[in-house]
Amino acid sequence: MSQAWRATLFTASLYLLVGATLPYAPVWLEQARGFAGWQIAGAISAATLLRIIVGPVSAAWSEQIGLRSVLIAISAILTIGYALLLFAPMAALIIALIIAVYLAWGAAMPLSEALLMSATRSKRPDYGVARAIGSAAFIAASLAVGALVRTHGSDIAVIWMAAASGLMVITAAWMKPDRPALVTARPSLATTLREGGALYRDRRILLAALAAALIQSAHAQYYNFGSILWIAQGIDETQVGILWSVGVLAEIVFLAVSGVMLKGKTVTPGTLIMLGGAGAVVRWTLTGFAPSLTALYALQTLHALSFAATLVGTLRFLEEELAPEKVPIAVSINSALGFGPLLAGAGVIGGILFDSLDTAGPQAQAQSYWLMAAMAAIGLVLCIPLLRRRQPQSAGLGGETRAPS
Repeated sequence: MSQAWRATLFTASLYLLVGATLPYAPVWLEQARGFAGWQIAGAISAATLLRIIVGPVSAAWSEQIGLRSVLIAISAILTIGYALLLFAPMAALIIALIIAVYLAWGAAMPLSEALLMSATRSKRPDYGVARAIGSAAFIAASLAVGALVRTHGSDIAVIWMAAASGLMVITAAWMKPDRPALVTARPSLATTLREGGALYRDRRILLAALAAALIQSAHAQYYNFGSILWIAQGIDETQVGILWSVGVLAEIVFLAVSGVMLKGKTVTPGTLIMLGGAGAVVRWTLTGFAPSLTALYALQTLHALSFAATLVGTLRFLEEELAPEKVPIAVSINSALGFGPLLAGAGVIGGILFDSLDTAGPQAQAQSYWLMAAMAAIGLVLCIPLLRRRQPQSAGLGGETRAPS
């Protein structure tokens, strides 16, 4: 079997884990361990914040010993961590383990992307097909685990996570030893921050980063409490899995058509970020009213805008504004900003708000989404100066002057 297929199988096993963890780890913490909202949000937010350091460190580590070895080690940590969660007796130990596993799979995702892109460069399946298989694994996991939790209780979700992590160990070990081309070459954290910080002195780059970070961080309440709130509102675990799957399906469809949208001159990267912000404002505002299951299905399709349009718009914006050799550094800094301090802060504040509304019931707790809508609205306003492309005579910090693509 080719390295491309082996990398694809590893990616699929990773998404079998993530597709169970994102929807159901918070549910397990609440139902099986009695955690309050601030504890759930605090643990996940701590992992999100620490990922700013752990991500670059794991990438640098892969330069020394190879991606395959790092992914085997991370997969082993995940397997042990999820297995220990089932038997951990103290809340403090559970929180430490949750932080560890969220950190580990968060570090594994960009490394698996690097491996997948390299392995599929001249082999089949190509990157698009391989990535779609990963998304399909996420959907399968969210559906299967939802049905299992409904029948057997939330402990079964952690058993699934441990099993998926074990599968990651097997598929990572099955990959061929790294060739030099497969080893991710990334700058050190200090270099990344220094050079990236210089790029963000440009007002347009800074505005795009802040806008995207606010819009993406507005997903915090969804990631931390989405499943918990739906179950509290009377939606069974099987339907919860379907709701998560609808969001991922909408994301896949948007990613498939986004290239065509950007080929013309009407839709700019700034337009996509603004569409993401508008979709997020509508999504989280209406979700705050605790709508019916049918309405939730419709709202979940807005994940195509709130997440996917924001992501694609941001990446394409940086590609247009910067010289090619500067894009990886800018993407690294933007990822740290979008999925680091702002997301962690939104998660902590959202958890406190969630707890404060507990006595009023799930209908009131759903109103905590309005905080997310407000964050997205600020990001939407920041997008306005980005709608027009930079004039070709102004190169900013991107390098040589060139006409907008």
